[in-house]
Amino acid sequence: MVETTADDAEESVERLLFQVITQIHRLYNLTTAGFNRGQSNELHVSHFSVLNHLVLIGDAQPPQRLAASMNLTKATMTSNLGKLADRGFITVQNNPNDKRSKLIFLTPEGRKERDAAIARAKGGLQAYLAHLTPSEVQEASVLLDRLYQAMSAAEAEQQQR
Repeated sequence: MVETTADDAEESVERLLFQVITQIHRLYNLTTAGFNRGQSNELHVSHFSVLNHLVLIGDAQPPQRLAASMNLTKATMTSNLGKLADRGFITVQNNPNDKRSKLIFLTPEGRKERDAAIARAKGGLQAYLAHLTPSEVQEASVLLDRLYQAMSAAEAEQQQR
């Protein structure tokens, strides 16, 4: 009989968590490819994510706060914002409370494009739902939210050190 130690059990859970994270990355790749394929106007998922984030949290956000809340580098956010501004989906304005800072605002065209992108993506979502029950989707949502909260808390602790 082989005894399992606490170290073995912890290592096993770490391996399992690594497998979960690997699966999430694979899911991200699949969903990104599916989203991008369904968009007829070259709206990439990274640009859509910014538009969607502005709808969910509200605009008048500084780029640094957007980057932090989306776990993106400042350079990546700057690139995304430049492309969205060029297309008229956002405007960048001076922050009246901080002359060194800018604020990002979603334009009506940006909101319309975000909504249209969601409509274009619905066919892909329906294809995924053909293989999942509503209760499986709910369970996954709860578990992934819990994993996100745990990982975010751990990241915040790391940054404070």
